[in-house]
Amino acid sequence: MNKNTIITSTQNERVRYLCKLREKKYREKTGDILIDGKKPLLAAIQSNVTIRCLYFTGTLRDKDADFFDKIKSYPSQEISPSVYEKIAYGDWKDQIVALAAKPSSVSLDQLKNKPDDLFVLLDKVEKPGNIGAVLRTCDALGCGGVIVCHSPMDLYNPNIIRSSLGTCFSVPYLQATTEEITSFVRERKIHCVALSPDGKKKYSRLPYRRPLLLIAGNEHEGLSPFWLEDESLDTVFIPMKGIADSLNVSVALTMVLCEASR
Repeated sequence: MNKNTIITSTQNERVRYLCKLREKKYREKTGDILIDGKKPLLAAIQSNVTIRCLYFTGTLRDKDADFFDKIKSYPSQEISPSVYEKIAYGDWKDQIVALAAKPSSVSLDQLKNKPDDLFVLLDKVEKPGNIGAVLRTCDALGCGGVIVCHSPMDLYNPNIIRSSLGTCFSVPYLQATTEEITSFVRERKIHCVALSPDGKKKYSRLPYRRPLLLIAGNEHEGLSPFWLEDESLDTVFIPMKGIADSLNVSVALTMVLCEASR
């Protein structure tokens, strides 16, 4: 870990660059991303993400020697608490932000081809917190990949990294068009099941054949007509006994993923 002069000015050129990376257009332009917090950072390191520089406060260095031992080989820069508050995202209080290179893009062809594969397709899901929560579930269940379609979110939005606790780096994770997904499904003979309030079968009554692709849309609009108009698609619903008429997409997917994994 390099010994550098502490950065104390929020107008420092490096600090201003880090702040710009909170915006999607700068992440896309530069190929750099920010990772907030210890857990996501360690997950990124474990997944061999290229770490360009660690920005940390003296508070973290003084109180967490074990963590510092794990990151001591990476380029680093100490910053003041005021600079940390400037570059940090949300309410993270881990006192460390990493500048990293965006992982290389993954294509559908690169996803592993195994008879028991289980994939997830997020159709028009816009909230980064939901995408992150789904990634955590897929990491826990050993899913073969998470595919994002028709979403305005870039894959490494800071809130996706945060809410996924870094599992966005460990789960095969990509964006694709409906045409690409259709070709992928056809070539690999994948069983497709969509979650919908108007599904034909209760989610616990369907035989989930592998390889399997589970498809979920956003809470407000549901699935795209592209999927709803496919009569060959199996659709399932989750019975609702209370006054709510739907579940958060990440919760619904977790229920169905666990059933499919059984």
